[in-house]
Amino acid sequence: MTDFHNTNIERALLSSILFDPSIFEDVAAILNSDDFYLQVHKDIFSAMLTCERQELPLDEEFISKELRKSKKFDEDTIIDIISTNAISNVSAYTKEIKEYSVKRGLLTFANQIKEIVADESEDSKHSLDTIQQYIYKLSQNSSRKEFRESEEIALSTLEKIKEMKARGNTILTGIDTGFFELNKLSTGFNKGDLVIVAARPAMGKTAIVLNMVQQSLDDGNGVAFFSLEMPGEQLFLRLLSAKTSIPLQRLKVGDLGDEEWSRLSDAATTISNQNLFVDDNGMIDIHHIRSKLRKLKLKNPDIKMAVIDYLQL
Repeated sequence: MTDFHNTNIERALLSSILFDPSIFEDVAAILNSDDFYLQVHKDIFSAMLTCERQELPLDEEFISKELRKSKKFDEDTIIDIISTNAISNVSAYTKEIKEYSVKRGLLTFANQIKEIVADESEDSKHSLDTIQQYIYKLSQNSSRKEFRESEEIALSTLEKIKEMKARGNTILTGIDTGFFELNKLSTGFNKGDLVIVAARPAMGKTAIVLNMVQQSLDDGNGVAFFSLEMPGEQLFLRLLSAKTSIPLQRLKVGDLGDEEWSRLSDAATTISNQNLFVDDNGMIDIHHIRSKLRKLKLKNPDIKMAVIDYLQL
């Protein structure tokens, strides 16, 4: 089995940093000490990080001094690194070390999964959440975002302005709530917002949220709806009632005229073709919600809103 490491690359990269300390910041923006395979290489890179934070020279003298403080100095390794030829393509070597590090992490975790599953004190939901969190952490660690250039930001800003112009509404910057006055106060639901709708029981919290959901669906957005209180069919009845302006009670008993049946059929077709995903499992918990949202977002990137009805449950 492949060990996913190359100590020659690690040694060459450390040698290059000693030869040209100006490259260290670029390397440290991608790698951390744990990305190195050999412990001595981890220790040396950690010493470099310490020297850099203390604004000390990144040379053999100061790095060796830092290693001696922590009793991790290995003269043979230092000599070995100094005698290694420096490299020119530092970026490629840095990415290779990071790639090996991520694969080692996955390989280690594959073995740990057995222990997680075998732990009888944890239920399967918690085990799945632990596994997903670790994989997410690995994916985040494998790609650190660099500075964005002004040209990219300028183009992105212009695209945003064009999008606002196309909407014809200078008030709205996020998802349309469906309520003009609320849009004026909030500028819409923006990416990353946590919005809590609070009121006394039976005051219409679900009704107002469903209006917001319908507006978002009509705008072409995807919506995930976790209904802990009522089944999906009841939610759909409420959406149909709002969409057709037919009283909910009449929909429940099917008291409709021919023209109303036609409107109902058209509304049902429209909503069924929109990106609405409902989970009406009343026994769901936060681990399930987080797990399901991750999977749903991967399969449906158009998901812009997630609704939980309601928090007390």
